Amino acid sequence: MKKNILIIFPMVYEAKPVFAKFAKGRKAKVGEMADISGEGSDSDIRVLVSGFGCAASQNRIRLAVEKFRPDWVILAGYCGACRPGISAGDLLLDSSCGELPPELKSALGALDFKVGKIATTSGIAEADMKADLNASGYAGVELEASIVRETLKELGVRPVFSHMRWVSDASDCLMPMQFFADIMDFSCGEIKVSCAALVRSLLRNPREFVELCRYAKALSPVQKRYSEEIVRIVGALRG
Repeated sequence: MKKNILIIFPMVYEAKPVFAKFAKGRKAKVGEMADISGEGSDSDIRVLVSGFGCAASQNRIRLAVEKFRPDWVILAGYCGACRPGISAGDLLLDSSCGELPPELKSALGALDFKVGKIATTSGIAEADMKADLNASGYAGVELEASIVRETLKELGVRPVFSHMRWVSDASDCLMPMQFFADIMDFSCGEIKVSCAALVRSLLRNPREFVELCRYAKALSPVQKRYSEEIVRIVGALRG
């Protein structure tokens, strides 16, 4: 009997490498769910671009679970690090999910990864919040895992749940926080960038432009590693 696997990516840029490799021409966009099952595979795999943590994203997850009835849900994407010693680009597996399913353990192969609790917050975590989360035992922070868990509980289903994140910003990373606040639309879970909003943000705080350039430069090798590893892992799950 085939196993139904639902892989959830919050952001379009997190889903894009997998869509480009396996979705047969389908484009990654918020709300899109695509069949990426491999021929002759023992698994039926769907990927969902849910949007980042908000009510609209939770509704997309709810509809996908109701429609597909997964045996296994995997949440994947980027996170911030709370624990010093976890670097940008590191793969972090959420220890609160318990033991790794054997299929994921096999798919990870020889990839390096760290294990720790990952917290869910309602907005981007700044340095002070990351320090508080680290003091409470959390290794990373993101926006969606709690709503996935809440949705599964609400629907009364008990699939295996796995949570893996690649670190986009270390605990001491200086991110242009106001810029991200300006482009994140929490009514729909999408990032919306406009020239006008960008100019307004940078005029309000010119130093933010320097921080944005520095952050973009640091993120480039992280994106390369993420793209390679998520495609490798999903490819292995497809069989």
